[in-house]
Amino acid sequence: MAAQATPGSRPCPRWRSLIGWSVSWAFRWRRCSGQPAHGEVLAALQRAYRADATVGSAYVQFVREMLQPLGIAVLDSWHPAVRAAARPTLVTALARAAVVDEAVAMRTVSIERGGYRAQVARVAKLSLVFRSVDGRKERVPLAQAIEASQRDDLVLSANVLLRPVVERQIMPTVAYVGGPGEIAYFAQVSAAAEAMGLPVPLVVPRWSATVIEPAVDRMLGRLGMVFEDIRAPHVAERRIGERAMPAGVRDALSAMQTSIDQQLAALDEAQKGRPLVDAAVIAGAKKEFHHRVERLERRVRAAATRGEEQAIADLASIRAAVLPRGERQERALNYAPMFARHGDTLWAQLRTGAAMHAGSLIGTP
Repeated sequence: MAAQATPGSRPCPRWRSLIGWSVSWAFRWRRCSGQPAHGEVLAALQRAYRADATVGSAYVQFVREMLQPLGIAVLDSWHPAVRAAARPTLVTALARAAVVDEAVAMRTVSIERGGYRAQVARVAKLSLVFRSVDGRKERVPLAQAIEASQRDDLVLSANVLLRPVVERQIMPTVAYVGGPGEIAYFAQVSAAAEAMGLPVPLVVPRWSATVIEPAVDRMLGRLGMVFEDIRAPHVAERRIGERAMPAGVRDALSAMQTSIDQQLAALDEAQKGRPLVDAAVIAGAKKEFHHRVERLERRVRAAATRGEEQAIADLASIRAAVLPRGERQERALNYAPMFARHGDTLWAQLRTGAAMHAGSLIGTP
């Protein structure tokens, strides 16, 4: 993504663009709201997101301030020292670009023949290395890869398949911790690493959690539900509607379903001596009658649900908090407000969960 450039200026990648006045004003508006329980989180945000900072540098500074006290190092991939350390691996990728491209292409074919879809589509005639040209990143064509590998003036970076290989070279680790999508494309990453004659990074699944804040937990309690109840589409709405229906209505609908079975069974029994219709006709009628009653029940339930305004509002708030737009929190929500509200308590719970996950990966003696 590139930020809008002024006339006559060069385009600028989004991460290198200045924060500008909008964030400064956002922090002024922040003064009009209440104080969070853990103001140090917002203070760290304000120190990082200055008007003269870039999007990338502000993010690195904030994440460092949050994670370094936990002993977690935060590496700025665009720092000159990191770029210098990564360059030999990127040059190797360019020098062997044709071999790497063929290896990735063959691995992609193998994946697809196995009935799967390759996570990263191969782009013909392009290497796995980016070069920065006039503020924009572009893939180095295979035909220019050797020349690019010999130019010291080019700013190089890795694409998604090459990035874990580069990281493994500049900072050797036991394993790369990745999400489902990353794990899927490691089948192609290994092909690139092998073609370059470099160690293949080991990937393990990261831990994932859903944070249910106290206010959300109270709303779940009012609905008589737990988190699993609201994950499946329409199940929670159905339960709200069923509870809202008067007992007499529920009993009458249930009795209708039972009566269909009983009366059609009686009809089938009565005509055994002299069959008037095939059993298939009776079975078809039974299915149709049940379908009509179920359709009636859905309409009654929907009408009852519409009257439960508070319950529906609670359900919408719960889903917005734990499954925003149907996605996991980590993909859609800003985590900073959660830490501003809950601080060390949330950190402790997350560390406990992550430690248990790590233990399950490496095993216990």
